Amino acid sequence: MSQEQYEQERAKNEKNEKDLNWCANRALAIYDRGMKEYAIDSFINDVTKCPGIAWVAPKAKVVLRNALGSREEFEKALRGFNVSD
Repeated sequence: MSQEQYEQERAKNEKNEKDLNWCANRALAIYDRGMKEYAIDSFINDVTKCPGIAWVAPKAKVVLRNALGSREEFEKALRGFNVSD
């Protein structure tokens, strides 16, 4: 891999990580308002709009529904997605 390719890949991963964090933070804000199911739907909707992280959507529904017990569980599940998976 050339230096230029490396830099492009790094920039792409940084953007995807930023997008994923934004989606997770938005879902947490909705969760904190007591709208747990909507938080999941919002997260899935948001990630599908970002081509670099859209792959998360099919996994997210199952993973997040199983983590609705507490905010800590929900946040851990949200933060468990990784752009390099």
